[in-house]
Amino acid sequence: MKLKSLLPLAFGRFQAKEPVLLEDGLNIITGDNESGKSTLASFILGMLYGFKKEGRTRTYRTPEFERYRPWAGQEYRGILVYEAGGRLYRVERWFDPDITKIYDDVTGEEITHEFVQDSRKEYNFAQMHLGLSAKEFRNTIWIGQLGSIQDGDLGLEIQGKLENILQGTGDDLPFTKALGVLNVERGKIKTPRSTRAKLDVVLQQKAELSAELEEAREREAQVREIMVELRRLRQEEAELVEKAEEASRQLDWIRAVLLRRVVSQARHFIEEITSLERTLSQLEWARHIPDNVKQDLEALVRSKEDVEARIGEVEAELSSLGVKRQSLTDKLGQYATVLSTGLIQDQVSGLYSKYLTCKASAGRSERHANEARRVLRRLEEQAGSMGELSGLEDLLAEAENLKEIAVLSEREKARLDVEMEQAKAALAGASVGGAGGWLYALSLGVLGIAIALTIVGLPLAIPAFAISIVVFGIGSYMRKKAMDVRSQAEQVYNQAVASVEEQERRVAQAQAALTGFLELQGAASVEDLRRKVQQLSEFHTRLINAREQYDLAHRYWYEASQELSATEKELVSVLVKAGCLSQGQAVTEGAVEMLQTKLKQVAGLKAEIANVDFRVEESEAMLSKFRARQEFLKQSEMQLLDVAGVASVRELYDKIAAREKYVNTDRALGHLREKLNAVLSGRDLGGLEDELRQLEEAVGDSGQAEAAASGSGTGMADGAVSADHLSETDYQEAQKYLSGIKSDLSELRERKASMEKEAVLRQREGRPVYSIEEDLARVSEIEKELTQDKEALDLALQTLEDLSRNLRREFAPLLNQRAGEILKQITRGRYFEVRISPDLEMNVIHPGDKSQTPVANLSCGTVDQCYFALRVAVAELIVNSESFPFFLDDSFVQYDDKRLEGALEIVSELSRRHQVLLFSCHGREQAVAEKLGIPCNIVNLNRFGEKVR
Repeated sequence: MKLKSLLPLAFGRFQAKEPVLLEDGLNIITGDNESGKSTLASFILGMLYGFKKEGRTRTYRTPEFERYRPWAGQEYRGILVYEAGGRLYRVERWFDPDITKIYDDVTGEEITHEFVQDSRKEYNFAQMHLGLSAKEFRNTIWIGQLGSIQDGDLGLEIQGKLENILQGTGDDLPFTKALGVLNVERGKIKTPRSTRAKLDVVLQQKAELSAELEEAREREAQVREIMVELRRLRQEEAELVEKAEEASRQLDWIRAVLLRRVVSQARHFIEEITSLERTLSQLEWARHIPDNVKQDLEALVRSKEDVEARIGEVEAELSSLGVKRQSLTDKLGQYATVLSTGLIQDQVSGLYSKYLTCKASAGRSERHANEARRVLRRLEEQAGSMGELSGLEDLLAEAENLKEIAVLSEREKARLDVEMEQAKAALAGASVGGAGGWLYALSLGVLGIAIALTIVGLPLAIPAFAISIVVFGIGSYMRKKAMDVRSQAEQVYNQAVASVEEQERRVAQAQAALTGFLELQGAASVEDLRRKVQQLSEFHTRLINAREQYDLAHRYWYEASQELSATEKELVSVLVKAGCLSQGQAVTEGAVEMLQTKLKQVAGLKAEIANVDFRVEESEAMLSKFRARQEFLKQSEMQLLDVAGVASVRELYDKIAAREKYVNTDRALGHLREKLNAVLSGRDLGGLEDELRQLEEAVGDSGQAEAAASGSGTGMADGAVSADHLSETDYQEAQKYLSGIKSDLSELRERKASMEKEAVLRQREGRPVYSIEEDLARVSEIEKELTQDKEALDLALQTLEDLSRNLRREFAPLLNQRAGEILKQITRGRYFEVRISPDLEMNVIHPGDKSQTPVANLSCGTVDQCYFALRVAVAELIVNSESFPFFLDDSFVQYDDKRLEGALEIVSELSRRHQVLLFSCHGREQAVAEKLGIPCNIVNLNRFGEKVR
């Protein structure tokens, strides 16, 4: 494969109008930062393999899909032209929406169908012509700045590719793991008991697609039936249009006949209108009285009669009310004694309730006072035997004082014990045995030296004697001082012992005094004495409360008795005055009920008298109102006669009769005019006559038109219908017949539109048959492939061991040799031998001691060079194509000038067999290529960018 041109029409920053032309051999694509080199490199990758994630059956995009959306516009597309096998291919790809078309660039023929789609719905033209998947492409012939950790899965992928070449498959499974995976993969395809294995799923999909295909075929058959029905409806539509035209002509003839009749009727109505107008002029004298005079007169007469009747009724009611009031007044005089009390029923009930309440309250107060007196007497009897509280409180204070003296004595003894121990420790530390002893020894030593010096006769003998004397004096002083200190310590200790003994005696005395005092009081401890004092205090508190309760209850009893006496006196006075109780009798419930009954009767009589007085006032007011109304009606009658212009009611009735005749005549005239207007239909007679002449000219011979109208097709009654017998009903029937035809035509057109819509919707329901057949064929092919894969897996398990042993023997020496040759040329002989592990981890052989060094321990630039050599060597071994391109994206950034020359020599050698695209943001590669005389095609994106933006 060789790329010929790139045209990023709408891709990232590019909006290209002219293609980027590429040539065989080396193509150096240069440009500044942000000139579009990386965008153009990603454009090549996207045009070849798309931006979908591998291994996905649904559309999942890679990050590059959004990254390289056009900066402007809605399209997202490009064109790539390449040569493979002597044929030029033009790939046109729309990234969004996802559309790919492939053409023969010479003939212009679309050849997309020559390629198949993978699981990502991507056509396999790139994999077919390069022999590489997208992942293998990025890990072999697409070479960037590699580094030792930039592409961690490179070793596994390339190792798998080498192994797969040996076993003749295209899977990406690493050969070293194939033995363990084969059994798992066979189980994934199909096992005797599986239900969700790959083959099971494919068989289920095949069954679902078969059912969907059957539904789609039924749907297409239904659409064909709908199209046949549409052709029939179009024929029926043409027939209805013809019938509608014929019915319209017949309707015009009937309209002409009826119009002729209308013109005749209009002329008759005009004559009658003229006669009625003359009658109206004769009754003009009665026209100008008010319209409502008759109603006013009748209402006035009825009102007068009604008022006179109501006046008689009110006068009779006043007489009856006077008699009734006198009777009630006589009855009320019989209750004079009750009235003299001046009370009402509610007041008596309240007074009696107050009496009962006071009586109950007095009883309760008496009971409470008696109970409080009994409690008080019982507590006073107990108080004589318990003694006075003040004496016990003094005894408790004295006991607590003795206890405090004992506690303080014990605390003082504890303090003296501590001081005695401290004095004892000080006495033990005041030893005089070693005080000045070493000075005595020193003085004796010095004295011995002085004696020796004297014997020898040296002059130092005198100073030696003096020193020995001074040292002896100091030692004597220190011993005396130590003895004084010990003597003082013994005195302090003896005093402390005496103080402790004295305090022990005081403690014993204090405890004996406390114990004796408590025994006299009959208490075991101060707390016991305190509890006795507390109990006596609580008893005296209860006694005081009992006295207060008795005083309060006695006071309540006295107050309740006084209130009861006053209330009873007031109630007895009322009952005696009303005659319900004799003087000196006690209050009884019967006497109170008798008084309440009499007061109730008095209240009833007073209410009846008040009601009678109220009714008298109302009747008198109503009588005054009716007499005023009677006078008003008389005045209204005179005003009505004046308005009508007559002197009496009889003359008014005559004038009203003439006015009614005038109104009836005017109404009849109005009806005739309405009929005339209805006949004329808002047009004048002259217009109708003109329309009639036009219709007669249009329909032609009336005899022929009448014969045409006699058929049943007009919608009229069966049989011949002459012009004399035509009526508005016939016209309406003809019009209805025409409307029916039009309605049928409208319904037919609606049905036709509905069926056309249904046909479109049925066609849009589900997928078309060809699409389902394609999927069914694809699933069948997958079924076939899975079956073949299962059979192949069974065979592969038997031969895999032999193939594994052959892999290293066949490919490892070739890969080591070719990678070493490339690295030797780049490094100018510094490194020329490499060892590549099965997972493609590289080690270089040190030229001196032949030791292996991992490439990770080398400089970054050397790591790039090692992996560049490895990629080229691997690509030459695994790419299943005679000619394929290399893509170098800033691969030489970390190379120094010498090694860059070596790398470009390798590139020059590769460019003789392969097309090479080198992307660079530096001018070094171009300068070195010119220096070495390497032919190359320069594409400057800086100048190109001025055209494409």
